[in-house]
Amino acid sequence: MAIVAVHCAKTITVAASSNDLLRTCVRLLLPGLIRFVARISPRLDDGSLSEQNNASIEEVWRAFSALIALTTAEQRTRVLSIILPTVTLLLRPSQSPPSSAHSSAVTQLLSFATLSPVNFKEATAQLDSDIRETLELSIRKAVEGPSAASQTPRPQISLRSF
Repeated sequence: MAIVAVHCAKTITVAASSNDLLRTCVRLLLPGLIRFVARISPRLDDGSLSEQNNASIEEVWRAFSALIALTTAEQRTRVLSIILPTVTLLLRPSQSPPSSAHSSAVTQLLSFATLSPVNFKEATAQLDSDIRETLELSIRKAVEGPSAASQTPRPQISLRSF
């Protein structure tokens, strides 16, 4: 049932670009979307996150992306300051292999960073240090990839010239 509600919220957010009434609805829906992600996050730790929950999370990310696209450049930092801690709730950088929710959250963060780098940097600077560290570590691991973390120094032969 949650996926239907989240899909409707995303649809309203996408349609809100040309309608002031729908923009007001989006503002009212945002706390519900945040609450949904907050309620889902403990399921990552106990392993009870279902495929339907993952699909719902993907819809929430799409709604957040639509919301970011809907806002003006001046408002984007403020909106990202609300959304980034929410996305960070699903990050588990120490978990190996990363869960699908973690991977989709990192992908979403990279999308936000690419869409408006200055606003993303400003919003990240406003985060609490624990949240910022989790976010930075997750992004760093994703950008470096699994090969960088698993590489061990190889023995090298040093040749001397006579």
